[in-house]
Amino acid sequence: MNYSFILPVFISFVVSAVLGPVLIPFLRNLKLSQTERELGVKSHLKKAGTPTMGGIAFVISTTVGILLGGFVYLKRMPKSAVLVLLCALSFGFVGFVDDYIKVVKKRNLGLTARQKLLLQVLASIAFLWAVHIAGWGGAGLAIPFFNITFDLGLFYYPVAVIILIGTVNAVNLTDGLDGLASCVTIPVALLFAILGNRYANGDLFVAASALMGGVAGFL
Repeated sequence: MNYSFILPVFISFVVSAVLGPVLIPFLRNLKLSQTERELGVKSHLKKAGTPTMGGIAFVISTTVGILLGGFVYLKRMPKSAVLVLLCALSFGFVGFVDDYIKVVKKRNLGLTARQKLLLQVLASIAFLWAVHIAGWGGAGLAIPFFNITFDLGLFYYPVAVIILIGTVNAVNLTDGLDGLASCVTIPVALLFAILGNRYANGDLFVAASALMGGVAGFL
């Protein structure tokens, strides 16, 4: 039996699990620690000094899982998975800038809400434009398992932007509050991996599997 389908999640998991114990002390030595808001929940003040930017571990591991594991599994470069990866990295860059400001300014606010939203809108538009240029896009909203598709026409693009930004910020808020980004991401990534397998979408399967392995290894 060909077990190459487990490579994206396995490679990503191993890279993340190995990087974590190395990266976190490194960030601590650089004093890249988070600063808690004094007006926030008092129980969160004990988190002050926790190394920030630790997510670099699963960003790297997910990238390796998609590129290496995906190439071995699909016997080709997973082009649309790479495009999804670039989209994720663009949002990750916004998070990096936000963390950098927090570390340099020693305050928890980072980018303003308007600045962050503007950058996220630009990242979403760039991703949707790239999907359109590649010919992978459409104006349909498919309902999984029910074989139903709604044609949204031009409304597809603003809806897609809202979904992208809403999803990203939902994870941001969850992670910022309780550090649970891995726990909420794993079941979602698992669902998309199942959908990718069900509809024979290898690129979707690779992207979701690598993400799942990366955040699981980090956890």
